[in-house]
Amino acid sequence: MLLRRLVPVLLLALPAVAAAQSGFTITGGLSNFDCTNHCDTPCNEFEIEIEGIHPEDVIHTYHNGNYGSPTITLSESGASTIIDYRNPSHPTPVGTIEHFGVSLTQLSAFNVIHVRWMVNGAPATVNGQVPNPVGGGSTPATQPIMPSISGELVADLGGEGVMCTVTNNDPSQGIWVKRRAQVTTGPVSLEALMTNNPVVTTAVQIDAAPFYLSPGDSVSYTSDLVEVEENQSVVFAAEYFQDIFNGGIFNQTHSIGASLGNVMTASIAGPQASCEFLAPIIQEQPASATAADGATVNLRVRADGNDLDTAYQWLREGEPLVDSPMFRGVDTDELSIEEVSSWSEGLYQVRITNACGTTLSQSALVFVTGHNEPPPRVVACPSDFDGVPGVTVGDLFSFLDTWFAQFDGPAPTDGSPSADFNKDTEVLVDDLFGFLDAWFNDFGNCNG
Repeated sequence: MLLRRLVPVLLLALPAVAAAQSGFTITGGLSNFDCTNHCDTPCNEFEIEIEGIHPEDVIHTYHNGNYGSPTITLSESGASTIIDYRNPSHPTPVGTIEHFGVSLTQLSAFNVIHVRWMVNGAPATVNGQVPNPVGGGSTPATQPIMPSISGELVADLGGEGVMCTVTNNDPSQGIWVKRRAQVTTGPVSLEALMTNNPVVTTAVQIDAAPFYLSPGDSVSYTSDLVEVEENQSVVFAAEYFQDIFNGGIFNQTHSIGASLGNVMTASIAGPQASCEFLAPIIQEQPASATAADGATVNLRVRADGNDLDTAYQWLREGEPLVDSPMFRGVDTDELSIEEVSSWSEGLYQVRITNACGTTLSQSALVFVTGHNEPPPRVVACPSDFDGVPGVTVGDLFSFLDTWFAQFDGPAPTDGSPSADFNKDTEVLVDDLFGFLDAWFNDFGNCNG
C-alpha cells in the first residue's frame, strides 16, 4: 500500500497533563499504525519521509519485530527526514500487515508526510505501475490521508468521563471510523500504544459500529462509559476504514470498505491525593543534539523538586545508565556523553523523583553524523521482463515471444508472465509500444 500523505497521525498530539497528575507527564506525539502491503509483490522495506524536519526532531521510533529499528537520515536535498525500516531478508507478503511508528518533538499541518512500500530500495508498484506523484508523494487515489485522534478526561463529569475526538484529515475523501477506550493502572508509555498491546486490544468499544466521517470533519463523543479513578490512564484508539462511494446521478451512497489502520493516543487520569506536595516539575526539557564522531555532548534538565529531596537517573533507550568513561553525571541534572559514536547515538531521558512521585522527561535524540547514511537506491526498471537482473536483449526477446503468444487476448490471471504491459487486462499493440519505449530507455541503464 503506497499511502498518499500520512498527516497528523504521524503525530497524534498527546494532551498536556499537569505535573500533579500521577507524577507522570506524557508529552510529544506518536504515530503508530498498521500498514497492509497492497503492492504487486512482497516488499522488504518501508519508508516514511517527513518534509520540513531534521533527524534530531525524532524522539522515538517503534521497533518492528521483522524490521527492527529504522535508520533516521536527512534526505539528499536536506528538505526532509527519512525514517527507513529495511530488512532485505524479510519480504512482507502481499496482503500482510506490518506495524510502524515514529514520534517527533512537534509537527504542524505544513509538514507533508509520505510513506512508501519499497523493494530493494525502489518504490513498489501497484497494478504494475508506480503511481504518479500526488503532492510530492505517490499513492493510489483510493487511500485517504490518515485521521487523527485526541482523548481527555472531562472535568464536568467529575473526572469519571472521557471525551474522544476523531478528525478526518483528508479534504476530499470520506472515511468510516470506530472508536474504543480503555483504562489502565499507572502511566502509559509510547510503546503501550500499539495494536498488539493488551491495553488497546481489550479496550471498551465507544461505537457499536463504524460511522461515516465526511472529508475534513471532526466528531467528539463524551461519555461516562469508562469509570476513571486515581493513578490511572485512559488509552483512546480508533480503527478507520475505506469509504466506497457510489456516485450515481440518482442514488449516491457511502458504504464501508476495507480496514486501513488504527490511530491511538492516551491521557493521564486523576491526581494523587495522598501526598502533601507535588511530584517534580520539569521547567526545561533536555534538548536533542547533533554531533560528529568523537565529540562530547551535554544533556541538561532543569526541574523544581517542590522543596523535597530530588533524585535524578538518566536513561538511554529506556535503560538506566551508570557512570563510566563514556557517561558522566548519570545521577545529576546534567549528563555528559564523552566521545560520541554510533553506539552512543539514541534517545535519552531523565527520571526525576521526590517523595511525592516521579516525572519522566521528554526524549532527546543524540544524532551522530557521518555513519548513518541513506541506504542505496536501485532504479526501478519496468522492462526487466525475463527475471534475470539487468535489462538486456534477453528481456526484449522474452517479451516479444510472450506478446505474440498472447496478442489480442485477455491477460493471464494465474500469475504466469504477462505481456499486458499497461495493465488494462488485454494484450494489444499498445502493450508492445509501451514496452519498447521502456526497454530503449532502460537498456544499458539498469544493472540489476
